[in-house]
Amino acid sequence: MSDNEQQLRDRNAQLERLVDVITHDLRSHLDVAQGRIELLKEESDGTHLTQTAQTLTRMGELIESARELAKHDRTELYLTEIELAHIVDTSWQMMATHEATLEFGQTVTLRGDRSHLKSLFENLFDNAVTHAGADVTVRVGQLGEDGIYVEDDGPGIPAKSRDTVFEVGHTSTADGTGLGLAIVAEIASVHGWALEITEATGGGARFEFSDIDIV
Repeated sequence: MSDNEQQLRDRNAQLERLVDVITHDLRSHLDVAQGRIELLKEESDGTHLTQTAQTLTRMGELIESARELAKHDRTELYLTEIELAHIVDTSWQMMATHEATLEFGQTVTLRGDRSHLKSLFENLFDNAVTHAGADVTVRVGQLGEDGIYVEDDGPGIPAKSRDTVFEVGHTSTADGTGLGLAIVAEIASVHGWALEITEATGGGARFEFSDIDIV
């Protein structure tokens, strides 16, 4: 390992510790505030308290999303052979809705970082539920010789918006973090994958990943 590589690793480790400290402190203060709100709600049922509690919950979601994005931007990959069907199914189990449906096309074995790819699929599935509804159908399968796709049966993403949806902060919903698809793009990038949004059969959103190391 060269001196430059070691310096980069040391700097990344230092940044990671800094992010962990900052997010831990923010989370600690947030937990205290949420606890105070719950005590106040026992004394009063005012709408202001409810709205404040919702705001604090939202802050917590943003903190965790920002931390996740920073983590994927810095973390070294640990590449292993991964069965697409298995990592997709594991990620699907994290879905908060039981009305959604997962369907498989042809599945493959690929090389990737298991933790990162689990996060990639979780964010794609969450995006599908957010924009297509709790009863969304999501389909995953192989694309050509070196790719995979994830598509849903929702309203899709307008062509004019496809260049911006991966930007940090971009969201089309009032309660979106604007980080989910940014995380997807970052994970694809660090794997060396190409990523493109197209239209699924029926008009839903279709995410196509290529340049994948298929085993």
